[in-house]
Amino acid sequence: MAAPRQLLSASCCCLFFVAFSSLQAQVVAVDDASRYSFSTEGVNRWMSNGHRGDLGFGVWEFEAVPHGGFAGRFIGDSGVGAADINTDGKSFGIFAHPASSPTPYAAAVRRFDKPVLTTGDSITFKVAVNFRNGNKGFSVRSASGVGLFNFNVGTNSSGEGGYIIRNGVNGTPTDGGQRFGGYHADTVFTFTFTQQARQMDWVIERSGGLSGNVSGNFPASSGTVADIRFYISGTDDAGLTPANNLYFNSFVFTPAVRGDAPLTPGERRMPGFEPSYILRYQDPSANTVTVRHSGDSFAISTSMTKNGDVWELDIRDLELAPGWHTFKFRPNSEWEADPNRRLYLDPDGRIALPPAVYLTWQRDPTTTMTVQWYNTGVTQNQVRFRFPGVEDWNTLTGSTEPFPHTERLIHTAEITGLVPDTSYEFEVDGYDDTFKFRTMPASLDSRPVKIGIGGDVDVGARPDAMTAAIAAKDPDFLVVGGDHAYEDARAENFWRWYRYMDSWFTHARAPDGRMLPLVMGIGNHEVRYGYSFNHPDFDDSAAWRDRYGAYFYRSFAFPGPEIPYGVLDFGKYLSLVILDTEHSSPIITGSDPQSQWLVSALDARRDVQHLFPIYHVPAYPSVRSFNDANNTRIRQRWVPLFEQAGVKLAFEHHDHTFKRTRPLLGGAENADGIVFLGDGLWGIGNRAPDTGRWYLEAANQRHHVHLVTLTATNRTVEAVDTQGDTFGGQLVQPIDGIPSAPEPVITELQENVFSFTWSSVPRADKYKVIRSDGIEVEVNNGTSYADPEWTPSSGFTYVVEAINRAGHSRTNPSTAPAPRQVWALTNDLPWDGSGEGDMMADPNRSGRPNILEYFHGLNPRVANGINPLATEVNPDSGELVLRFRHNRTATDVQGRVVWKSDLAAPGPWLDSDVAITAEGPDPTDSGVDWFRASVPIEPDDSRKFLRLEVSESD
Repeated sequence: MAAPRQLLSASCCCLFFVAFSSLQAQVVAVDDASRYSFSTEGVNRWMSNGHRGDLGFGVWEFEAVPHGGFAGRFIGDSGVGAADINTDGKSFGIFAHPASSPTPYAAAVRRFDKPVLTTGDSITFKVAVNFRNGNKGFSVRSASGVGLFNFNVGTNSSGEGGYIIRNGVNGTPTDGGQRFGGYHADTVFTFTFTQQARQMDWVIERSGGLSGNVSGNFPASSGTVADIRFYISGTDDAGLTPANNLYFNSFVFTPAVRGDAPLTPGERRMPGFEPSYILRYQDPSANTVTVRHSGDSFAISTSMTKNGDVWELDIRDLELAPGWHTFKFRPNSEWEADPNRRLYLDPDGRIALPPAVYLTWQRDPTTTMTVQWYNTGVTQNQVRFRFPGVEDWNTLTGSTEPFPHTERLIHTAEITGLVPDTSYEFEVDGYDDTFKFRTMPASLDSRPVKIGIGGDVDVGARPDAMTAAIAAKDPDFLVVGGDHAYEDARAENFWRWYRYMDSWFTHARAPDGRMLPLVMGIGNHEVRYGYSFNHPDFDDSAAWRDRYGAYFYRSFAFPGPEIPYGVLDFGKYLSLVILDTEHSSPIITGSDPQSQWLVSALDARRDVQHLFPIYHVPAYPSVRSFNDANNTRIRQRWVPLFEQAGVKLAFEHHDHTFKRTRPLLGGAENADGIVFLGDGLWGIGNRAPDTGRWYLEAANQRHHVHLVTLTATNRTVEAVDTQGDTFGGQLVQPIDGIPSAPEPVITELQENVFSFTWSSVPRADKYKVIRSDGIEVEVNNGTSYADPEWTPSSGFTYVVEAINRAGHSRTNPSTAPAPRQVWALTNDLPWDGSGEGDMMADPNRSGRPNILEYFHGLNPRVANGINPLATEVNPDSGELVLRFRHNRTATDVQGRVVWKSDLAAPGPWLDSDVAITAEGPDPTDSGVDWFRASVPIEPDDSRKFLRLEVSESD
């Protein structure tokens, strides 16, 4: 099992780095009974078509035919019936009884992730077995089910009991075989099988009751052995004793580390561990090889030269162009029946491993970049980066883990602290070139952003051409919504992933030569058997995803195996929501973890200008049935969430067509709805869409990637084909997100009417007026409101919200007549402050402007003779006192009492030492209170003055 990925960060601003490197030199896969449940229920149980082991093992398969008796498998304690081979008290076991005709039997088949073992692979496991009744043991078998080696417990043809070995050297399944000992209840057998080029070596170690080793080999060319089948039949059921069972445990698979060794029969690894011009093959009978460029015939064969026991060919003699080729060896000049091998020639014409250096993100793309690259050196794990033209490099050490089923390693380093919208140079260990990348802008105010989005890529000339065509449009980055190399997570298809990553390395370059970052989602062809619901042992864990989707999850730091979906936020202007349509996540029910995460992820991004869900299986398919279960679950569970969040553009794939739907909302056409773009036709073979479906606006069979151009006010989408031509017309949409808050302005105030208006807000579909007493009124198209229920004494306040599908505008200011406007209205003054309603006007010629009449609670139109101020000297307390009236509702003006000793002297009036206390309401006016302000009179004061200052509040 690979060590877990540990991603590192560095800041180029402070130039402070953290370094870490970790790698298991040889990846060992383990599977044992401690990983399985005793129970017969749940994903942890021992079941067909599942396994709990590490990457390297394939699924278990079982047979059980009771024939009226009992047969099956279990997880139990081997020490109860035989020697102790338990891990955490558990061992695998099978049983079949009684010994009657027809005979019950059971079997458990242990497969590998590789279809067959190849040179250098080894498998080790333990067996514990007791009494000689019945028939029990295991067979090492070929892919066609032929037994190549057999270990059996019972009697041979001579009637001798004990442990019997049968193989091609020492016997056949029908003869007596090789007997190497009698029974002993406490013996542990440890078997090790190691594949060589033309034979399988075996060693049996015995401990416990019997001891000593036995070894041998049997003829099995590399690429022959496919599985190990454990079996039991017809045991004595007296007392149903556990000693009748067969126990086995502690499987360890160690893949070969072949390095630059010659190829051998059955191997499908890439030659070229070290770049070389020599193709080498170790097989006594090989004498020719046929090499072709992709698409050519295998018409011409070339002789090889024997060098010791290795056949060799100088590849330069074939005058092949750099790039990918397929080839076959011809032992004894005969056609090799096995699948093709693959060959990559570097630009210098050498046999080499294809290059893979690529970029992605895990966090803020405006200030970070994640660099990933493949090579074969554990210590070749450093990336260097700098501004163009700067002499010194910043160095960062990345993390390392094995690339599945090969000798290659994947290095990952995240650079942080970068400057937005800035170009950098970088280098990585194991490659001679200097590469370039560019960070994303902090906002869309400086320039537009362009993205290439598609899916269903495949490998070969057509996807290469499509990638080159979209890269020529100078996008900022590329997004693939699943189905990448079509390797189906199978060990034998590793070369497809090599070919796939080489294509990005070669063709995903902008016109200025910089590398284009990749944002990658998962599809059904990244997982064994396509979907999580096809796995009875599925559990929502990184370990499960590593077993069944390691190529994808080990290759891309985002979204990662821990949570196989995620969101990338580009400042506040773009969020890409990358989803897993049930490939390595639980079935979509609405309460599943991914859907619950999606609710919060979308809700938190209602303000984002461009919000795009990107996923594989479509909600609105163009080929598959509209009622397929997967499509239906996405449409019923996720699309309403998109609608509620205000999404207007979603990208889906999988059906292998070009598709654009009409805008859809609530399952019907609606101008404010979501346009679904797809349907995944980057490079894979196309299909014929069902153009008669009501929701399709356009659909055809043309290969394409969508080019999306984002600005601060809108987005434009057009399809680009493999020739770089656009087709299907332009889709132009306004930006997403919650509208900004309206700003109401009062337009009319009467005894029973309060009116206000506001300017229209971009992105608002309608408006809502909310009154402080809970009354809500929708204003669908207008931008004004008049409340006939308002009265001067109501005290109502109002909020206007702008609304669209993304939600309500935030931080909406409240509006209401100011108290002085209500006072003016009740006193027959202009409420808007004009003419006699001006706060400095004096309609009653009292010598007090309106602001003072308002503050004191007086009638501005009547000279009523009320004195709102009174002064006195209190000799008892030694204070100068000013008493004043205050209108309790005049909350939007404020009064301040200040003092001065000399009116003629320069300097400010002071409010220090002024004490103000409330005296209580005016006995003739319940809306007015009297206050008392005082300052002390000091012995040296010859005079002192008090003044009340009134001003408008903010």
